[in-house]
Amino acid sequence: MKYQAETDAVYDGLVDISELVKEHSDRIYRHQSNEIRKRVNHIKHLLGKRFPLKAKRELKQLDLYIDKCLYIEELPDLYDRQLGLTADNY
Repeated sequence: MKYQAETDAVYDGLVDISELVKEHSDRIYRHQSNEIRKRVNHIKHLLGKRFPLKAKRELKQLDLYIDKCLYIEELPDLYDRQLGLTADNY
């Protein structure tokens, strides 16, 4: 197969992402979980159509989306806690 290494890398990436999502499932909202599921299905569809390079690109975008879901959205709360801000003293 011409792009077997890329295909294997994408499947390995999907396994890593599924483990990450399971590990942090309490921090992911339902709409984010649905979006992740939709993107994973799209990646699997691309692999089924034998487009591993496009699937690899989509996997990178999915990884960035998950990082945003897990880490970027909690930064304002972390910043507020560091400053000691609460709803009473805004």
